[in-house]
Amino acid sequence: MSYTYKEATLNPTNLEDRATDWEADVIHDLRDHPDLKEVSGDRQTPAGPAIYLAEPLTAAPRCLECHSVPSAAPKAMITVYGSSNGFGWKPNEIIGAQIISVPLSVPIAIADQAYHQLLLILIGTLIATILALDAGVYWLVILPLKRVSDTADRVSRGEKNIDPLTVRGKDEIASVTASFNRMQLSLIKALNMLGE
Repeated sequence: MSYTYKEATLNPTNLEDRATDWEADVIHDLRDHPDLKEVSGDRQTPAGPAIYLAEPLTAAPRCLECHSVPSAAPKAMITVYGSSNGFGWKPNEIIGAQIISVPLSVPIAIADQAYHQLLLILIGTLIATILALDAGVYWLVILPLKRVSDTADRVSRGEKNIDPLTVRGKDEIASVTASFNRMQLSLIKALNMLGE
């Protein structure tokens, strides 16, 4: 059960509605502060911490038709519940409270689930970002430098008929590639002048 609802009363007709100690404290708080429309708080239960919300129950004039004195109550009510409880209410008196109690395990479980989902999303985003950056660095930096390195290796082994590398863009890699092409052309011209 994720929550409880009770119409707790200090002097109920049905003893099942009698306020427990903490519920009686809430009702007395509402009586001491009649301007309050609701009271909320937290408390410890055997199942762990819980939060509650309570609204006052007031004895309306029509309630007094049955709850003022036992002789005014219907005989069927006296037969079922007896004549010792649920009487003596006064007009507009706060006689009880509607109390909803929710274990904190419910919102904590929801928060934990949201936290784990957020964590998974952040980890997935981080991995996707790292992979995208890695691919970008490979295609934009490593691969063009590898082409320059492979061509430089071929030139260093004496190959002369190597096509110039394609220069793409205006970044540092393009500048290195253009410089290498000029160096390769100068080297070929120098070798040709030497007659090799």
